[in-house]
Amino acid sequence: MFAEEVAETGLLRKAIAPSLIVICFLFAAATSSRLAFPSNSQQVVSVWSEISIEKGGAYSTSTMNELPAVRDCLRPFPIDCFSLQQNFWISDQSGNQVLWARNLVYLGSLGGAYHGTYSFQVFSWTNRDQPLLCEPESNSSTACRSPFYVDYSAFPQTLKFYAHISGNNLHNILQMANNFGSVAWEIPPTVTCPCFIETVSSPPQPWGSWPFELVAVGIDNTASATFRNDTKGTIGATLVQTVDGSWHQASLGAVRCVQLQDCLRMLSTQENSMGLRWDTELGLIYWSKDALDQGVHIVGIMPAQTNPPVLPAPRNETYFYVEFSSTLAYLTLFDSSRRLVGLDPQTGQFEATVPNSSLVLDSYIPVKDSSRFMLGYMPEEELLIVNPQGEYQIVVTAGGNTAYSVFLSKVTSMNQMLATNGFAGSLIMGDSKSLQLNSSNLALTASAKATLSPNILGMAAIIITLVSFVIVVLSLLARRRRRILRLRPDYDEFR
Repeated sequence: MFAEEVAETGLLRKAIAPSLIVICFLFAAATSSRLAFPSNSQQVVSVWSEISIEKGGAYSTSTMNELPAVRDCLRPFPIDCFSLQQNFWISDQSGNQVLWARNLVYLGSLGGAYHGTYSFQVFSWTNRDQPLLCEPESNSSTACRSPFYVDYSAFPQTLKFYAHISGNNLHNILQMANNFGSVAWEIPPTVTCPCFIETVSSPPQPWGSWPFELVAVGIDNTASATFRNDTKGTIGATLVQTVDGSWHQASLGAVRCVQLQDCLRMLSTQENSMGLRWDTELGLIYWSKDALDQGVHIVGIMPAQTNPPVLPAPRNETYFYVEFSSTLAYLTLFDSSRRLVGLDPQTGQFEATVPNSSLVLDSYIPVKDSSRFMLGYMPEEELLIVNPQGEYQIVVTAGGNTAYSVFLSKVTSMNQMLATNGFAGSLIMGDSKSLQLNSSNLALTASAKATLSPNILGMAAIIITLVSFVIVVLSLLARRRRRILRLRPDYDEFR
């Protein structure tokens, strides 16, 4: 009996074996087009992504613990805004994660139409508080400049993101570009290159962040973007380039959170969003009331080669920035026609009537002497003029006894620094300081001193006090840093 069973088993095995071979062959053929290649993703030197937004939008809010949400993007009053981020880890020649890079597009609604701008950031794995690269660069060593949304970008809009690592044993360059700007940054010599862009987890991390993510989320640190119910778009291709120069298409999977707190474990960034569905099967993005999709990550790289992508072609523009910090004073900039950007001392209203000018108030810089301002923060007023021309007058007016500082910079959208300047001092209530500015080289010369009239003096003091109070309240509620400066917290216990 036992011998018969063995014989029958042998015959069964002989009958099944060819079927198994056929099944395995068919499975391999069906899946080979989307298997990860290379499996550890350490040979990728370029990544390119495309996303199209047909219509819609979002508003971004920051929260802290149980305090009420605070709207982001003060221009100087809240506007709708959100960000698109291409985030990825960079590994050294040994496969160790050494840098975290961010290629960001900020979108804000101005005058009924969306406008955009860029930011590029790099952090070290060993120091998650201090950025190694932060463009557009601010005068603060721990912060990026606030977004100004300088380029008209009405929907429908197709956005491209590109990153590339090149170099030799002595100099290695990380390039990043999108629709609005570009940067070329030399990787520090302390990082042992050749370096590579990580794309596919090896092994997968179901409770950790993916090494590459393309997400649509809030603007600020820990901010959440709530998308409107008419939002829709398409997920374009994501392509990667390997060290041999060949391009390959990547397979994408949705970064899908079951609960909002899950996003902290699944995203590299701390921002998140609500109300979007990323359908990677159909290649569509659309509003869904309870959806918590954040974007996409790479699940595999197709072995077949594809044509190189069309790289982003940002405009070549010149940006003139003014950063002003004080507790009881404000800054106003006038052009030769007496148009202004800043706080109008006659009306008490924030204005931006200088052509191509913008004003941002949602920035804070930490100060060591907490007695200067509540919680150790000083309010900051930031001004921008795109493609400045001629001369301008800068006037600092005090509504009380106060210190102040002004930092000036002129930079291109390709992040070429053209000039910097600045000044600082102190004023007594009702006093002012006026300087003439040459926009070509940022040279400053003294101009006629402007003093507030007695009628305006009282109003100015009230205005500045109210503005300072509002900023204190915002800082208490949000307690946020100026831009996205921290990586997500460690969640090793969930991995």
